[in-house]
Amino acid sequence: MTIKEWKIAEAKAKLSEMVASSVEEPQLLYNRKKPVAAVISIEEYEEFMAFKQTQKKKTMA
Repeated sequence: MTIKEWKIAEAKAKLSEMVASSVEEPQLLYNRKKPVAAVISIEEYEEFMAFKQTQKKKTMA
């Protein structure tokens, strides 16, 4: 998997392309050469949220 890196201005200009690409692989947003955000598919987001819930339940048990 090759993660695409976008500068904020580039991502702003090509938002549709970035979102479409996020279905295939995560897209990282950079501001002044530092990663500041990631755009992921809804499936990856849902998996992450389920994982977070599982971890939360483990720490509460």
